[in-house]
Amino acid sequence: MESADSIRSLYRHFLSGITLKSLTAFYYACSYSKADYSRFMNVTASLALKLIPDSLKSQPVFFCIDDTMISKFGRKFEDVSKLFDHAAHNGSNYLNGHCFVSLMLCVPIWSNRRIAYLAVPLGYRMWQKKQSKLELAAAMVRQVMPSFASQKNVIILCDSWYAKKNLACIVDEYPNLDLICNARTDSVIYDLAPQPTGRRGRPAKHGERLSIKEDFTLSAEKIGDYYMGVRRVLTNIFGQTILLKRRNGEITPFRNADFIPAFYFIPKSILDRCGSELNSIPRNPCKLLHDWDAIAIVESDLFLLAIIDAYAYMV
Repeated sequence: MESADSIRSLYRHFLSGITLKSLTAFYYACSYSKADYSRFMNVTASLALKLIPDSLKSQPVFFCIDDTMISKFGRKFEDVSKLFDHAAHNGSNYLNGHCFVSLMLCVPIWSNRRIAYLAVPLGYRMWQKKQSKLELAAAMVRQVMPSFASQKNVIILCDSWYAKKNLACIVDEYPNLDLICNARTDSVIYDLAPQPTGRRGRPAKHGERLSIKEDFTLSAEKIGDYYMGVRRVLTNIFGQTILLKRRNGEITPFRNADFIPAFYFIPKSILDRCGSELNSIPRNPCKLLHDWDAIAIVESDLFLLAIIDAYAYMV
């Protein structure tokens, strides 16, 4: 996942051996070229998939996501900033440089009659504080996923720094995409929902909040370097998803992190009259829906969806 320290280093150790172009030509191309470099990821992914033998077509391929920091000793570099490096070993956790989010593809091949995975870098994105690292990683995955439409199983591998909703929710967008990662220690986890009691009111969505230090039974001996414990739990890493089915057949996901208490079908004429004043919308809708997990809503000419008593709505 590590890259060259600079364009000069890349030119000195690799590019100068395969081309007669000067170093200045590469500096100029990187600064002023209008080429869409993101398409290179799709080309690289397509070439890497052709390396998979027919006997290993059913094996999964992996996306490895991580970020790397490149230190700079000058302060005149474009977009250079002071960065926190939790893995630094030079006496300081801060460095002056650039941070790149990287995406690597691992494809299965045969090596000495065993399955081995070949690592192919797909792309890098510089973090410039306009977008989070999670958003940059998700954007790269979305860019290359069309090249994996025929692949049976694609798995994202990342550490706990990326186990958040902005990246985790992307697995709901593709039927062949899964995620394996470490959960963050500050992730809120709950026990499974208890059985309905038969009393009046809505059943509980989850059980009591759990502690990773007190509510897990660990193995008596270490497995490798760790004590292991397994328990099925609930968490809110992926967020809440509602599917809106539009007239042209396209399925569009709509997510809201806030708790949504009710969904209403409301006549379009009422919404046009009320505008954005949610409090002025009547509470006598034509239809009230109670499916809280995933709702398929058909939008017609007369009705649009509005979410009442929440922080977000669609009209």
